Amino acid sequence: MGWCRPLIEHPTRMLFFTGKGGVGKTSAACATAIALADAGKKVLLVSTDPASNLDEVLGVALTGSPLPVPGVSGLSAAAHASRITTPMISSP
Repeated sequence: MGWCRPLIEHPTRMLFFTGKGGVGKTSAACATAIALADAGKKVLLVSTDPASNLDEVLGVALTGSPLPVPGVSGLSAAAHASRITTPMISSP
């Protein structure tokens, strides 16, 4: 765990991973979320990137509502609203 031990043991309420494309934001966010969940924290992972591949990395079809990530107790994930292609609420 090395350099990230303080982050896992004493995380802030929210963490943001930012940077240019291709620098590993999704990988770092997923690894950190899994480490926090493995440490007993309840984690909600949300991507604000409309072109995110978070669902592919986690192996779960994400919606705008948090869904549990299979195999990782305490970790849920959701897609940014702009990634939702089907209406979440039907019009009357």
